[in-house]
Order: sequence, then C-alpha cells, then structure tokens
Amino acid sequence: MKKIVSVLVVIVVLVAAWLGATWYTGRSIEAQISDKIALVNESWAKGAERLELKTVSYERGLFSTHARYALAGDALPADEAPAMDVTIWHGPFPNGMAFKKLALHAEVVPAGTIKVMTGAMMNGKPPLVIDASSSYGDHYEGTGNVPAIDFAPAESFKLAFGGVQMRFTGNWRSSVELDAQILPLTINGQDFGSGQWTATGNMQGVNEALSWKTGKGESKLAVAVAMTRPMNDMEDAKMAPEEALQFIAKNIKTASLHVSLSRPMIVDIGARALHLSSGADLDAAQQQVSQMLDSRLAADPHAQQFIRIQDGIIASNWEYAGGKLTINGEEHPEMLEQISNGFATMMKMSAARRASGR
Repeated sequence: MKKIVSVLVVIVVLVAAWLGATWYTGRSIEAQISDKIALVNESWAKGAERLELKTVSYERGLFSTHARYALAGDALPADEAPAMDVTIWHGPFPNGMAFKKLALHAEVVPAGTIKVMTGAMMNGKPPLVIDASSSYGDHYEGTGNVPAIDFAPAESFKLAFGGVQMRFTGNWRSSVELDAQILPLTINGQDFGSGQWTATGNMQGVNEALSWKTGKGESKLAVAVAMTRPMNDMEDAKMAPEEALQFIAKNIKTASLHVSLSRPMIVDIGARALHLSSGADLDAAQQQVSQMLDSRLAADPHAQQFIRIQDGIIASNWEYAGGKLTINGEEHPEMLEQISNGFATMMKMSAARRASGR
C-alpha cells in the first residue's frame, strides 16, 4: 500500500509540475509578445507615417493561446488592414510534440480588396501560413508556405503558380537560416521559370542570395553585409527608422553585391512577355528583345564601367571594405561619394517629412 501511495504522490507531483510549467510558459509568452509589440510600435511612431501593430484579441488557456494581430495606420483603411491569426501550444508536450517548449501556427488574414483577390486566386486559402516550434533551449525551426495559384478569369488568360515553400531554423539570440523555393510560374502556358531565396544572418551580418532559372539559363543576385556593432543595439536604443538606417550605414564593416544575369534567359523572358502583351510572334519577339538589350547596353555610359559581359553572362561585382568601394576590381571613390551624398539627402528628406507630420 505504501508503494502505491508513493507512486501516486510522484504522479501527482509530476502532473502539478507539468500544469504549472504550461501555465507559466503561457503567461511568459504573453508578456514577451506584449513587450516586443510595444518596442515595434515605439519605433514606428518615430517614422514619417504612423503605423501600429494592434492586438485585436488574446485568449490565453492552460494548454494553448489564440491571438489575432492587425496593422493600423493613417494610410491603411480599417477595412483593408491585414491581420494574422496565431495559435500557440505551450507546455512540455504541446500539440503531441514531445520535448518541445512551444509550437506555433500562424495564418495571414487579408481584408478588403486583397481578400477578394487572394480568395479567388488561392481558392480561399490563407496567402501565408507558418508553422514553427521551439525547444527548451534557444533553438527554433519551422516551415512556411504560400499556396499554389491556378487562376483563369477569362479564356484568354490563365495564370499558374506553384507557390512558395519555406524552411527556416535558427537561434533566438543569434542566428537564422532561411531557404525558400519559388515554384514554377506560367502565364498562358508560357514558362517564366522558378527561383530560390536563401538567407543566413546573425546580429552582426547577413548573407542573402536570390536565383531565378528557366530553360534558357539562370540569373543570380547575392548580397552580404558585415557590421562592426551588433544590430540588436538598434532595438536597445529604440531607434526610429531613420536612426536605424544611419546606424547601419555608419557601422558597415564590409559589404558586397554580386549580380550575374543570363543574357539568354533575360531575352527569353522579355520575348515571352512581349508575346503575351502584343501577340507578337515568339521568334520575332526574341530578335526584337535581343536587339533592344544590346542597344541599351551600348548606349548606357556606365555599362562599360560597371558591367562585364562574357560567355552570355552580364555581371557586376561591388565590394566595400576599409572605406573603399571597388567595382569589378577597380576602385571608385566618386561612386562612393555619390552614394553617401544620396543617402544624406534621403535622410534629410525623411526627417523633414516626419517634422512636418506628413
């Protein structure tokens, strides 16, 4: 009998601890979300145009929480404001997933004309769905997807898009990795290709790459930035958007931009677009677009300076380090000065708009 009582006591203690953990986790999540929303709104309030993230509803239960958030702003009518429905399962074993601290499911809820458009094009499915989970440590992982589109509002037009499939993983304190597959796009049977977007980042830098591919070739864009100071200093200082941009510009250690465009791919996509818009013969459109591209490149005074063409690839490589800017391996102090002056002008205009309340 004593053994049975001991076992029952252990079970009761474990259940009580489990229930207490789920309650505490739910309450902690609510407080953290409220703090983050307050920080975001405080930053947005300093911007030129008012924008606010509102908590429409928040229902915290013992095992799960249901919430809805919506955007509001001067330039965003209430009946057009998008929202996001979020369900969070918290506790040691939420939603049947063992040894997870929490699981999350979020859906974007469009409104107004956007709701009508996405509803017709995506068969009523949410335009974006995200599922994520977090372990007891700082690790998180998840998936996201944009649904496929099969849209034919008229006999003369048919749009087919495979959608977007995303996977992400990271650490709440330091890093994130994202891989997004952009599935094939066709218009009236014309192939416009598919793509991929990858991003890795931490508090002191980011690397992003975008590629687009058709049967005629592949084009790529890659951007990398490394900072001398961690970017969470912006959050700690509660910077306005203009201040955040100035912080980034001031603390860039190195930066690079690499562009590699497949000429056959560009010509093919341009010809297909011309064929669809004007009904031009596809072969004739290929020749027309090819000639237009060559003439534009020949007429552009900066093309020879900033662009390299070899083996059907149009490339441009920009590197910034040590206060110097090089383009295709050659230093260009005059371009760096133009960029700096343009940035300063943009900041002045933004500050003037904010001061005038517009």
